Amino acid sequence: MPLGRRIDVRFNELKAGAVVGMVVLAAACSKSSSPTGPSGPSRTLTSVTIGGSSSSVSEGGTTQLTATAQYSDSTTDTVTGQATWTSSNPAVATVSATGLLTGVKTGTVDVTATFQNTTGRRTVQVAPARFQLRVQLNSVTAIDTCDDFTQGLTSGEFAVQVRTVLASGSSDTIVETRDYPGNPASLSALSLARGGSRSLGNTETYTVNGASGQFLRVEFRATEWDEQIVIIPPSTRWVRDDSMDNRLGTRTSSYNGSTFSNLGPSSITLGSGGCQIRLDYEVTATRQ
Repeated sequence: MPLGRRIDVRFNELKAGAVVGMVVLAAACSKSSSPTGPSGPSRTLTSVTIGGSSSSVSEGGTTQLTATAQYSDSTTDTVTGQATWTSSNPAVATVSATGLLTGVKTGTVDVTATFQNTTGRRTVQVAPARFQLRVQLNSVTAIDTCDDFTQGLTSGEFAVQVRTVLASGSSDTIVETRDYPGNPASLSALSLARGGSRSLGNTETYTVNGASGQFLRVEFRATEWDEQIVIIPPSTRWVRDDSMDNRLGTRTSSYNGSTFSNLGPSSITLGSGGCQIRLDYEVTATRQ
């Protein structure tokens, strides 16, 4: 083959190879530019919603909120831990970096969760806490009897009353001896020697809101009667004397923002000097 012919053939072979290579390269480039894998087409964030098991929480209580991101391709992601959480009024409720909401005081608060410059919002109501208040009466003790008679009596006849009063205005009599509070027809209602006690064991329970202004007041009233026979010829008569004059003592348990004050063992003492009687009782508050 002549030299010129061989050069032409070789040139054509190189040219054909280059064309094939360009075709292959173009096909490869076209393939790599197409979406592959599970991610599919690109998506954009459209909204953030706040969820949770409840839209309310009690004072001192907690509830977990969640943040969910919605995308343009109808997919969602949970972004509770990635969102930035805020409360519109931390004095009413606070929210942690993980979406845990804590009620502080009664009111309404807006909670927001922001993720990638998109914010979701939810209104939460903080309700008063509910408490069961329990009043347990233990005993009454005659610290000293009221003796206004000359022969020095060492015991007295007591009439007592214990009532509870709630902020709502409702009241309840827990214990009341016979013939209270007037002049007793029978003086055997509650006979106590000086220093003597009588067990009571009466219990009452109430369910109340733990909110500002709520209270439970215990009222203790007592009257002590001495009695003796007076013989002044030609007559004989009984003389009765009420030295305590229907005295009243009170003690109040009030809501202080987290629970009630004056809980635990308590007492109310009536009288003074040589004429005293004491009520021993206990108040407990259990959050519902």
